[in-house]
Amino acid sequence: MKECQKDGGYLVRVTSPAKHDEVNGFDASMSSFGLIRSNVLGSEFQFQLYQITNGLVSELIIHTDEQIPKLSEVGCARACAKQNGCLSLIFDSEAGRCSLLSRGILQNSSKPEIPYYIKVYTRRVEKCSHFGYQDLSVSRTCIKVYSETRSQPDAMKKCQKDGGYLVRLTSQAKHDEVDDFVASMSSLGFFIDGSDADKEDEWRLSDGSPLYLHWSPWEPNICCKLIEHCVIMFTNGDYNDIGCSSSHSFICEIDTLPVV
Repeated sequence: MKECQKDGGYLVRVTSPAKHDEVNGFDASMSSFGLIRSNVLGSEFQFQLYQITNGLVSELIIHTDEQIPKLSEVGCARACAKQNGCLSLIFDSEAGRCSLLSRGILQNSSKPEIPYYIKVYTRRVEKCSHFGYQDLSVSRTCIKVYSETRSQPDAMKKCQKDGGYLVRLTSQAKHDEVDDFVASMSSLGFFIDGSDADKEDEWRLSDGSPLYLHWSPWEPNICCKLIEHCVIMFTNGDYNDIGCSSSHSFICEIDTLPVV
């Protein structure tokens, strides 16, 4: 009873034949480990948590958004269910500590098994194909090229609806990988993340970090720079600054959290 109270509840109350039969059917399909069944936790909270069994926990902990002490495993799952934006959790049974993360996790079976006393669950097993995206193996992220044309603000909204953002080119390696991805496509340019609207000639991503620059010759040019605050990338990898209200294809990115 104390353990149930710790979770914010009580021992199940069977008050009718209908509820008895429902609980009996629920219990019959369970293993001896309670709510965990076929590596899925939390069915009573109307969502699924999939267990991640391999990886380095230390590289996940650094992405923790919130830590809650003195919770049971089920209490940790309930905390994740109640918190808007929680996608994953780490439960340390030895420390009695619950860590909540706002990112999904990529299963990586080539890495060591997670210690038995630590349970890692994610509400979203990150595979790019799960949401219609494709994998970039070097930068370890998911991208999707939209051939439809939109203004930059509308393109950004579409990416956000997918759970991501316009692709963020932060290094030459990532730029080259995305360039290889679009090189064979037909387009007059793709919107990517980046703007100098806040400070002229200081190109930054929407998260505030600097944009890796790879301008076309003579770009950005003097004639229109005061009204061209967004950026497109051509299929040869070069950039052009352009008005944000112009209409272009665009590239979205969804971040994953690999277990590395």
